Amino acid sequence: MDLHCSEVYLISVTAMDNYCQSVNISVFESETAPCPPQNVQADCAAVTAFVTWEPSNLTVWFTATAEGNDGHTATCTTSETSCLIPHLHCSQIYSISVLAFGETCSSLQSSSYEIQTAPCAPDEIIANVDCNSNRVVVYWGRSNGAREFNVIAEGSDGHTHSHNTTETRYEMLDLHCGQSYNITVTTLSYGRHSISSTSIQIQTAPCIPENLTAELICDLNTISFWWDETDGAQLYTVTIRDSQRVTALFNTSDASAQIQNLQCGEYYTISVLATDDICRSPQSAVVNVHAVPCDPQNIKAQLDCDLNTALVLWDESKGAQWYTAIGEGADGNNMLCNTRETSCRTPSLLCGQIYSVYVVASDWTCNHSMSSTIEFPTGLKAKLADVGILDFQGILGI
Repeated sequence: MDLHCSEVYLISVTAMDNYCQSVNISVFESETAPCPPQNVQADCAAVTAFVTWEPSNLTVWFTATAEGNDGHTATCTTSETSCLIPHLHCSQIYSISVLAFGETCSSLQSSSYEIQTAPCAPDEIIANVDCNSNRVVVYWGRSNGAREFNVIAEGSDGHTHSHNTTETRYEMLDLHCGQSYNITVTTLSYGRHSISSTSIQIQTAPCIPENLTAELICDLNTISFWWDETDGAQLYTVTIRDSQRVTALFNTSDASAQIQNLQCGEYYTISVLATDDICRSPQSAVVNVHAVPCDPQNIKAQLDCDLNTALVLWDESKGAQWYTAIGEGADGNNMLCNTRETSCRTPSLLCGQIYSVYVVASDWTCNHSMSSTIEFPTGLKAKLADVGILDFQGILGI
């Protein structure tokens, strides 16, 4: 009894009677068990413990054991004076002790050292995207031992948003439109490494289409328009409104479109928005386009024999900014007059000529629309019926 640990003892037995003792003494060498390892310490990194201790004499190997308050046990064995215990459970307090093993015996248990593993990662992360503002709200569950949480959003365009919070809800307002973001929530605690959640992916609303440009093709009375391709867009929705606020919508996957068969003289407002499976962007800036003016109607001509001139009259054409009345003489002599009104007087005409007269309605883009065919009251027929031409004879000098 009462031998010292980590010692080599020589044991001998002597036979004795009342007078003598044996001469030849048999000696046996024996080692006691190693002393319990001293100064056991551990450093916790997330769910791994790095354990150290001081060496014991006559030790062949050591076994460090971590026992968690949830009943979980993990060990590491080494001939050195440190080892790593992996795969501990998160959010647990572990008691760590070390045994020293000699050739035949093991030591008593060392004094224990307590560590607390990192808080578990949040589970059940939920993220909601507000399509109108691209505001993203992230929710998650609490984790035992967590001091605060770090929320990171990493966008497909390289943009990163990071913020620490003690709450289990966080609102992000600066995410870029039309991007895919991976969102991760990491638990933070004093002196322990963090554990990150499994990331979830969200898609912010498509960006607003930019640089919408429209052009009227006068000959076809067609509007052609286009815009820059938009991040996150799967389809584009084009909105067309006329002056009566009548609205038409259509979708396209291209960043351009045409509107045909416009109503003459109408004023159109065009805008476009981008959509994906869930969200739609706000409307783009609008562009305004006038269709070609309507053809002048009910053209009439009144010949003034005394002044050798003609007064040409017509009804107002929707969309017209000004009018040009054109008279073409049979001998090649032409006359014209321009006006913003619905009548104009020609300059002096040559006597004895037949003039073909028509009116062109124009705006700042197109001068395409010609008057319809009529007959002059004097009985002179229109020569150019295909463009709505009125013929009359200048009765001059009679």
